[in-house]
Amino acid sequence: SPIPKLDLTPFAFTVTVVAFTWGIFGFQLVDLSPIARATVIDEMDSGMIVLDMANRIVDINPSALNTIGQASQKVLGKKAVEVLAAWPELTEKYGRVMDATDEITIGEGKEQRWYELQLSPLHNHRKGLVGRAVTITNITARKRAEHLLIESQARYRQIVESAGDIIYRTDKDGYFTYANLIALRLMGFKSEADVIGKHFLELAAPRLRHDLKRFYDRQFVAKEKNTYYEFAAIAMDGREIWLGQNVQTIEYDNRIVGFQAVARDFTELKRTQEALALARDQAIEANRLKSQLLAKVSHELRTPLGGILGYAELLQINTFGKLEEKQENAV
Repeated sequence: SPIPKLDLTPFAFTVTVVAFTWGIFGFQLVDLSPIARATVIDEMDSGMIVLDMANRIVDINPSALNTIGQASQKVLGKKAVEVLAAWPELTEKYGRVMDATDEITIGEGKEQRWYELQLSPLHNHRKGLVGRAVTITNITARKRAEHLLIESQARYRQIVESAGDIIYRTDKDGYFTYANLIALRLMGFKSEADVIGKHFLELAAPRLRHDLKRFYDRQFVAKEKNTYYEFAAIAMDGREIWLGQNVQTIEYDNRIVGFQAVARDFTELKRTQEALALARDQAIEANRLKSQLLAKVSHELRTPLGGILGYAELLQINTFGKLEEKQENAV
């Protein structure tokens, strides 16, 4: 202080208050609260209703008014049960609930809408309960994706389950994650749980497992989109079943995360092919034996016939004397 024994603190405090006051009014800081409300609350896509402890509506934003089809001046100060009279089941269910999150529907048929309802308690600065905030978010579009997805999955599963071919999926390591009914029946499994988690090599004929593994290891490393392979599988009762299958890679984020296969049982065709191959081999062998027999018979016949033909020629040229007419005809 330039003046002895003079405390300048009150003067400094006065100047500070004046400066703050000038700042608040000069920069219109008192207008920030309504601006913030208009920006944050009134522009929200979600509806918001503020209720006091008597369940009277003390504040409501435009989105909520649009949802319930009311004007602001008509609902403020009224009880929620009056304003929401069109939905008595909602006011009865949530009339005394302070904190909850749920999904509700409004309307029927094509006009039906889905909303996410959230109730939160409101407290004053002394942490006393003064009311509730109700937030309503329109989730109709999401619920209709969800419904379309469920229907699509149901149709897909129906098609897959009723298909005449084996359809199954595995993870990237070859462990089953799904198998349709025809696959379960053909292999002799009672339920999907009997095959889920098994490795596909467990079902292959032991003599073919090495080649089968090499083939699909190559598909994994080369990231081939689709391959075809034939192999023998062993059913639960020990039967050998020949399968021809197309296997597609399932990729996510440029990484193989699994495989999907469509396989067909061609056991009867394989047996027919094997029978035809055996018949062909037998025919080739029979023809070879016939040729050997003819060659041997021909050789055995040529030796004695050579002498006979030689004597016949000698007789024909009268080596042993002239022959009579009948003898010449015989020769």
